[in-house]
Amino acid sequence: CRALYRCQGTRAGDLTFPKGAVLLNVEQRDDGVWSGEYNGVTGTFSSNFVEVIDSEGLAKIEMSEHETILGELQKGSFPVSSLTVQTLSQGEPRTVVRIMNKDTGQSIDVGSAVAQDVMQWVHKINELSTAEVTLAGKVKTTGKIKMKIAQSLSDLIYYSQSVPFQSFEVAQQSPYTHMSSWKEAQAMKTSENEAVQWNQYNCRQLSRVYPAGKRIDSSNFDPQQLWNCGVQLAAMNSQTPDRGMWLNTGYFEQNGGVGYVLKPKTMLKPGFDPYNFKTFDYDNSCRVSVHIFSARHLAGRGMTSAFVEVQVSGVDEDRNKYKTKTVEGNGLCPVWDEKIEAFDVSTPELATLGFIVYDVDMFGEPSPIAQRYFAIGSKKFACLRNGWHSIKLKNPHGRGVGLTVLLVHIDVTYKKLNIKNMAARADLNRAVKERDALAKEVMQKKAVGADSRELEKQLELVKRKLADVKV
Repeated sequence: CRALYRCQGTRAGDLTFPKGAVLLNVEQRDDGVWSGEYNGVTGTFSSNFVEVIDSEGLAKIEMSEHETILGELQKGSFPVSSLTVQTLSQGEPRTVVRIMNKDTGQSIDVGSAVAQDVMQWVHKINELSTAEVTLAGKVKTTGKIKMKIAQSLSDLIYYSQSVPFQSFEVAQQSPYTHMSSWKEAQAMKTSENEAVQWNQYNCRQLSRVYPAGKRIDSSNFDPQQLWNCGVQLAAMNSQTPDRGMWLNTGYFEQNGGVGYVLKPKTMLKPGFDPYNFKTFDYDNSCRVSVHIFSARHLAGRGMTSAFVEVQVSGVDEDRNKYKTKTVEGNGLCPVWDEKIEAFDVSTPELATLGFIVYDVDMFGEPSPIAQRYFAIGSKKFACLRNGWHSIKLKNPHGRGVGLTVLLVHIDVTYKKLNIKNMAARADLNRAVKERDALAKEVMQKKAVGADSRELEKQLELVKRKLADVKV
């Protein structure tokens, strides 16, 4: 579905999203209250706020970032070297010019009440058009552009060469200095469908992934999915305070905060698959127990009513979270005193332990007011000490918030995990993915008026299977 209007959730479990947002894994109900997922958060919303997108429309949205940097906001483009500008009217009430592609005859009329603005556009178009034609002629005449650079200096700084990615087979025959860039949508699909090949590629060469151009709100993707495949350079919009940025900051605080972390040995083995627990090295697996006791000086909106969410991020089998009760109207010194059942972590070198404090307003809407993430680390290079910790929290923008702390007890025990438990968790993850894929397919079928009864039966069977899975 795509949002027709901005939706602000008013109760716990409601979904909040802006106008134009694309909601995934939508489950339609007869009462008009649907459920779906936006930016990794699942919740309910009114069907009046959205429109259903068929599979063709969804494909256009996914492809927009490959074709146009602004997605649907960009309606077309003209090559600068082929443009001519003609003035249609000047002065009151508007100055209007026609920008024409002399090769195709296509044109667009633009205007403004401020004549100076229009003249600046005309001047800049003429300037760029002349510069491009001149540059093209120079390249055609000389065969190359002469660069004024010292060869000895160039040799010193030559670490990698950016090249378009063709295939993993071609990359295997290329120099290790070749580095490729991946668009977000392409990277996420590759990490899901070709995780083993991509991890092997990243053992030899560098990959960099940057956010999609349609993220005009400067939001971030979840970098964990890329780290699990060995991606070295996952670009983040550091100006945006969201979970992706919190996770990135917390994970790279290890190793003295120098900016890089060595890959775990298990990822260097041929055949490592972040989605297959049988390929993991359990020598460093651990069990993490957490006791959330209290906090102090929480700054919410008015009378603070806070709860804490504890998250474990890592490979799929390690992902887990726990939410405490809400302490009403006490931001000075709320006490939860809750002991969390231990989290099993198979690959702690890729995992982080996160604490997010939420304030619940009078309408039941939770908002994050403080957070902190920590890498867990291996047995040899453990990042967490056992015992009581007075954790200095940061605000959502990543800055310290004075006296605000969270009092917790952490116990990390490194030992080999039970393979049967990992198998059960893998079954659970597979069932969840199958359910989400079927729900999406059912939605697409209904959107185009196709018969979806058979798929709905399969979806119901998967839901029953999911209810029976025990970890």
